[in-house]
Amino acid sequence: MCNQFHSEYETPNLTSILHYIGKDFKEFAYHVGSPNLAREILREKSYHTFDIPKKGTKEVRTIEAPNETLKMLQKRALEALEIVKVSRAAHGFVKGRSNATAAAEAAKKLGIAKATVVGLDMRKAFPSISREKVKSLWKANFELSGWQLHTITRMCCKEGRLATGSPISPHILNLCAKSIDEKLIAWTKKKGNGGLFLRYADDLILIVYSHKEKRIKEAQKALKKAVLEAGFTPHPEKHYVTKIGFNSTHAEIVGAMVSSNEVTASKKFRNKKRGLLRQIKERASKALFDPKITKLKERILGMQAYETHLARMPKVETNRILQQNTVSFGYN
Repeated sequence: MCNQFHSEYETPNLTSILHYIGKDFKEFAYHVGSPNLAREILREKSYHTFDIPKKGTKEVRTIEAPNETLKMLQKRALEALEIVKVSRAAHGFVKGRSNATAAAEAAKKLGIAKATVVGLDMRKAFPSISREKVKSLWKANFELSGWQLHTITRMCCKEGRLATGSPISPHILNLCAKSIDEKLIAWTKKKGNGGLFLRYADDLILIVYSHKEKRIKEAQKALKKAVLEAGFTPHPEKHYVTKIGFNSTHAEIVGAMVSSNEVTASKKFRNKKRGLLRQIKERASKALFDPKITKLKERILGMQAYETHLARMPKVETNRILQQNTVSFGYN
């Protein structure tokens, strides 16, 4: 977490959100439109809650969508908070990074013989962040009055914790998980460990250069320890180990298929695309005009654009990597 305060004079984006917050409740109510709306925001009640199914499971994900006024305030708060940088290991919800950049980073390491991918998810990561943690984050990075700190904290939360559907929540998650990233990056640099750590939102990936069970268990222990120390909970079911070059030549990492020299869409993604194409064929054979076909085609075009993006990720010179001195990669 950044120790240097950022005054409103240095950050115009902070000035913008502080304008809406004002010096007291009266000013805040005036800027948001009414005292009732201001009270609703401060009571963390300005949300519409609904569930969406999680891909590939029977579980649902609860989304807490803010109303339009609160959403606008959260976007302005995000513009101010983005001055506080996330770690280099974070690839989710970061400008210029994505699951494709995470997969490309992993591909560079999977070109090394005896690589093992150790994965772990955090359980209910967003709701795990309390109002006090959000408050501490703002307090540590910006010089705010008591009223400003109280109001900006309440704007980010719902019922005493981080909201799951807010535009500012992903960045707050990345900042709160920064200690996890730093500890696991440091773990890979320890003598004899080696490897690479990546995180995509609540999905943690640790690549180690060994197939030995002892080393794999050490990696799993390091992941769980870092997650628990940061105040999060490891998911008891969402964890995996993939040994490259032993029982597999590739691994699925954050939704992409990664091998030693390329990144492609996952098998699940390709099957879904084939299914959509099949739907278009079937619908086209039954009716001359079907409005759903247009929507299906748009989805296919989006999927093709994603595959093109993955194809443009830098390729790895596998043979060159394998010829390097293995001692430098921390084999044991």
